[in-house]
Amino acid sequence: MVAGYLCVNEYAAIGFAVVSGFACYIGALVVAGVVAPLVRVLVSGSVKARKYSVLSLMRLTKNGDNAWAFSSHGGVTTLLNLCSRDDEHELIGLSCRALRNVIVVEEIKRFMIDEGAISTFINLIESRHELVQIGSIECLQSFVLGDESVRNLVIKEGGVRKLVRVLDPKLNTSFKLKEIASRAIENLCF
Repeated sequence: MVAGYLCVNEYAAIGFAVVSGFACYIGALVVAGVVAPLVRVLVSGSVKARKYSVLSLMRLTKNGDNAWAFSSHGGVTTLLNLCSRDDEHELIGLSCRALRNVIVVEEIKRFMIDEGAISTFINLIESRHELVQIGSIECLQSFVLGDESVRNLVIKEGGVRKLVRVLDPKLNTSFKLKEIASRAIENLCF
């Protein structure tokens, strides 16, 4: 019975990921109520189902109006918890992208800060996986955009120091990662 349930979750998550790839269907998916089941899959689904669930949620949250539906079903907390773990790097990278989409809503941004998102993303800069590093740096940039108090918080918690480490020539990091880190340092310091 459990194996059948997981299989259905996977197929449903894959289906939603495909349909959410078409912008014209995003509104219909949200109105149909797919956000809550997708968030539940993040908690109890297989790795494959969770990957497609995060992908769907990332696409659905590109529209700021859908951010509230996502947040009201516990999506923000669930993805922040997922980012705090260190075992599923692809999921963490996609989660960072989905969370970056909802940071534009000021109330959700403040909630994320209160939940410790800044320190979570600063810690993710040290990940060994580039997708996670890029996602976390981009989230931090979205947080500090036009917000002096958050900028000071990132600096106080050592964000600049960790970003500078990414630029270390002794490390084997890609040009893209170094470029994103440089831009983040510039945004934080100037």
